[in-house]
Amino acid sequence: GWAFEFRNDFYPDIDDTALVMLALLHSGVKADDPAVQKGFEFIRRASYKQHTYDAALLLQAIEAKYLPFEKLEDVKNFNEAEARKALQAAITAEDKALLEEVSKWLLTQMGRGGTWGYPDYNDAGFDNSNTQYAVLGLKSAARCGVKVEAEVYKKIADAARERHGHHHRNDDDHQHQRGYGWTTTNP
Repeated sequence: GWAFEFRNDFYPDIDDTALVMLALLHSGVKADDPAVQKGFEFIRRASYKQHTYDAALLLQAIEAKYLPFEKLEDVKNFNEAEARKALQAAITAEDKALLEEVSKWLLTQMGRGGTWGYPDYNDAGFDNSNTQYAVLGLKSAARCGVKVEAEVYKKIADAARERHGHHHRNDDDHQHQRGYGWTTTNP
């Protein structure tokens, strides 16, 4: 696997390797390239049950492995329904089973408040970055055919609204965020 941090007992780990594979696959390197294949071999051996990032990026890397895009012309007229259909037709039973397993684990890590955090966090210690990656990972799994209940996304959206307040514009063309002490002026 690849590692971005050194002198750390957990490195190399899944998230670093999956992030490199995402970059390779999205930049046009084929899924059958030896470097990508070795990356997937590493991911299959490693434990994704350490961090939200590991599980979420593993889900995204598997989706990227099956994206049918090789050049801009491939995506110009491709909509979400067609993308889901292509992904679900291409994915192997082995990778689909892994997506289901990892998604299930990731959902067990969601706090009662609809957020994710670092290991052993409580709902008060949520982390926006972990939550963002978890949502992106679940979206990748869902696009590949894993069932993620609509109630999960509703809980996440409700939590985001609650954490970040509701935005509104006032007569002075300022944007305020309730509950926080800042204001920005719109251009």
